[in-house]
Amino acid sequence: MGQNFSKLDAKAVDGSEGSKKLISIPDLTREPDFMEKLLLYFERKNIFQSVSVSVKINKNVPIEMFAPTIRKLVLKYPMLFMFPVGNEPKIRWEPLPDIIFSDVFKINQDVTDDLLVDTFDTTLLNLFSIVERHRQKKPLWKLVYFEKVNWITFHCAHCFTDGGSILAYLKEFVESLNDIDVSAGKDQVFCIKEDLPLLETGIPAPFFERVKFRPNFRTKVSAAAIKAAIGLFPTLVTALLETRLENLLFVDRLPVPFSPRCFFESESVISETSSLNNATAMFIHLSREELSVVLAACKAHHVKLQTYVILVYVQTVHEIRPELYLQKFLKVGCAVSFRNLYKQLTDHSTYLGNEGRFDDGFYTFVAKYFLDPGTTLSWESVKKYNDFLHRTINSAEWINDFYIASHAVLPDHIMDPKMDIKKDDCFLFATNLGHVEVIDHGEAGKFQIDDILFTPSRGVTIGTHHVTMSSTSKVGLHVGFSDGDANINDWNLFRSKFKYNMCRFSGEP
Repeated sequence: MGQNFSKLDAKAVDGSEGSKKLISIPDLTREPDFMEKLLLYFERKNIFQSVSVSVKINKNVPIEMFAPTIRKLVLKYPMLFMFPVGNEPKIRWEPLPDIIFSDVFKINQDVTDDLLVDTFDTTLLNLFSIVERHRQKKPLWKLVYFEKVNWITFHCAHCFTDGGSILAYLKEFVESLNDIDVSAGKDQVFCIKEDLPLLETGIPAPFFERVKFRPNFRTKVSAAAIKAAIGLFPTLVTALLETRLENLLFVDRLPVPFSPRCFFESESVISETSSLNNATAMFIHLSREELSVVLAACKAHHVKLQTYVILVYVQTVHEIRPELYLQKFLKVGCAVSFRNLYKQLTDHSTYLGNEGRFDDGFYTFVAKYFLDPGTTLSWESVKKYNDFLHRTINSAEWINDFYIASHAVLPDHIMDPKMDIKKDDCFLFATNLGHVEVIDHGEAGKFQIDDILFTPSRGVTIGTHHVTMSSTSKVGLHVGFSDGDANINDWNLFRSKFKYNMCRFSGEP
């Protein structure tokens, strides 16, 4: 990497195509923003494995259709041929020189069990090793086609994209199967020298630039002052910042000083040898009818589904091991998509992939809160934490804190003092793709998505418990979770009790 692109720039500027703006190399390079750098740190240190979203297609896909369809997707979304080069403070996104088909596609002809059956080996859904891709300087993603059951899984790094973007890629991929020219397929999916003139857009802008965010004077001054202070006393200032932010996570009560006796911590330190790096995914499934009952109950109590799922999950943990966590503060993290908050960004839930272009990239941040000791499932507790979460993400303070972090703090400042020393303190992390709209072509015989499965990731810093959610009107709701907590001995029992609780509590008045 770190190529000399001057000749490519000249080639791109030559041969103007009417009024069409030609893309040049500067359009394909930039510094990663804060969240991209943070996830890149995790991946290079091998404490986060990959993101995985799968879709079920309504019929078998001929293998010769994959190469041209993948090529079409790559040419439309340049982040798919980006690679992070260098180290702080000089990390840059740069284009890979080329992409070979075998590096981004694999066919699995062994699996005969549908991905949704309990006997399916879910390790196949998150085996993808991102750290190896970084070391080998290969594309940071791969498609796997389970030919005998018509599922496609998109594995990728998290440093360049979020779950919404992955879902949009898959929607476009499936829609493109309906009109792809198979003769366009070749072993070389992409070559920067040959394909630069074909590109119609550069890589997406960082979040604050994309939404044209204008911080107030106080926020700008705070960011500059904190950056200067970190330059002088990085460990001390970062620790003080983290303490201030932690104090904001207590819901309707005064902050409590941290102690291992009162707060949850993982049983292993933050390192690549942590057992959380090897967690296995599991799922429960709610039918459309079951989901409609749950949603009606949530609506009646003025709460969102996500917080209900979180509290049901935690309640199930308490029922399995009541002596372990019930009397501790439990930190909960929730991935929040800015696409739900800023109208400038395309919504991955409603984007269908049949026209237009999606705002891909990493446009997600995290909101956190502490569950109080003794918290059990009730509609009052669900509403308490639901309201706190939504007050937080709609507040100016939350987005201003994100701006300050993005402009003043480096991931190294946060993570270096913790690596191989401290334990992760996140009890549960929730990632919710929400209710996803997909095209139904009816009897037209076209390719379409019939189901979506969002697999919990393996990693040390995404919670001892990682919960994922996705739903469609065609099927219902899938909730994924990982078996990272060694204190739960019977995960099959947990799964059945979790599903039972999801339906039982929603039926209560």
